[in-house]
Amino acid sequence: MALSLLQHIQQTQGIALHRAVQEMGLSAAQATALLDWTVPLVLAHLVDLNQRHGTTLVLALINTQAIDGIWQTLDQTKWLNQLQKHLPADTLVLEVASHHLATVILAEIFALVDAASLGEEGLSELLEGQPEHLRGQAPDWVWQQSGLISLCGQAAVEPASDTSLDLAAGIASLNQLV
Repeated sequence: MALSLLQHIQQTQGIALHRAVQEMGLSAAQATALLDWTVPLVLAHLVDLNQRHGTTLVLALINTQAIDGIWQTLDQTKWLNQLQKHLPADTLVLEVASHHLATVILAEIFALVDAASLGEEGLSELLEGQPEHLRGQAPDWVWQQSGLISLCGQAAVEPASDTSLDLAAGIASLNQLV
């Protein structure tokens, strides 16, 4: 089983990224949503690029940390429009925050690839295992935007607004089972 890049980035960079995005003018809830969508987007897009164009291109993007290369292969305008639909905030703030997140993600993957001396073959293997870890981590529109449409239909289920449990009903239910 491959390392989950999503989990790795959340654990190593999550708090700092959340704080940085909030400092750009987004609320805590907006920062969380942006992180929850942008990190899977960038990772899924790298997986898609690896599948369609090979590891050489992805390794070049990672080694040069070419953030412009990510936004050239993704439609940044479409991404910002999607963000605006789901996250009402200033477009410029969303653009700068998304750019920052993608920059940090590429830098973190570069550090990981470099530290582990993965090379092209190791990176390919790492990226091939990512869809398993990305399943259910973002809504379908993120997967469509990333190009990794194989993850569509496996999006995270949004919790219902009334998910509170009635303690008395829970205890009564347990008593009936016993």
